[in-house]
Amino acid sequence: MISSVLIIIGLLCNSARAEWTGDSTNHFYSNAVITDMHVGQLDNSQYFCIKAQLTNNNTISACSVQKQGKWGWAYEILFSQAKLFYSTGQRVRLYIQHNVWTYSKFYNVFSRNALAGLSSCSGQSTCFGPAYE
Repeated sequence: MISSVLIIIGLLCNSARAEWTGDSTNHFYSNAVITDMHVGQLDNSQYFCIKAQLTNNNTISACSVQKQGKWGWAYEILFSQAKLFYSTGQRVRLYIQHNVWTYSKFYNVFSRNALAGLSSCSGQSTCFGPAYE
């Protein structure tokens, strides 16, 4: 009986700490334009990286690796959306987790940043999806 209760409590606690793109531990950059894109393979996993122009004229890069990191499960949809936004030049909100990738030959060329999500933007101040102060 006690072990059943502990299992239920454990399941409830784990679901309360779900990985979410909109989590405040991730950084977001609104009204960015994806200017460059690269695809390849790393450790038997597909990957892609994007570079985006930010509104302050800086750039930021981030990558998604299919079978690595906590965002690996979202690889296919992120890849599909990144291709769309890259080809159309539409403004987007990028959700990025900093300092994820540790393979130096990889991050020296691309980035340590993992792409955690993408949202469309319609205008200079309106992007769909989570945002926080």
